Amino acid sequence: FTVTFPVLAGRSYRVWYVDELGGTWKDAGAFTDNEDSPAYTWTDDGTFTDPNPDQVQNRFYYIEITRP
Repeated sequence: FTVTFPVLAGRSYRVWYVDELGGTWKDAGAFTDNEDSPAYTWTDDGTFTDPNPDQVQNRFYYIEITRP
C-alpha cells in the first residue's frame, strides 16, 4: 500500500495504521522532513508493519503531524 501526502519543512510526521476500523491503531514509524514537498510518498512494504500488507485485504492509515 502507498500513502501520498504533503509535507512542510521542520515538521515531524508519524504514520499510523490499522487493518480493521475500530481496531487499535499501530505506529509504523516517524520522520522529520527538512524541506517542503507537495507530495511525499510512504510505502508500506512490511518493514514497519505487521502483518505484512500482502497478507491483509484492507489497511487504513492516518498521518500525525507535530509542529516544532
